[in-house]
Amino acid sequence: MAVGQATKLTCIFSRISSFVAQRQFKAVTVVSAIINPH
Repeated sequence: MAVGQATKLTCIFSRISSFVAQRQFKAVTVVSAIINPH
């Protein structure tokens, strides 16, 4: 039971961190596009 709970928690955590990483990447892309427009 505890193993299943930990697996679910890890899955949720990795989804959250990948979502945050995507948003940070988008923010960096937008900021760098504003700073140096091509």
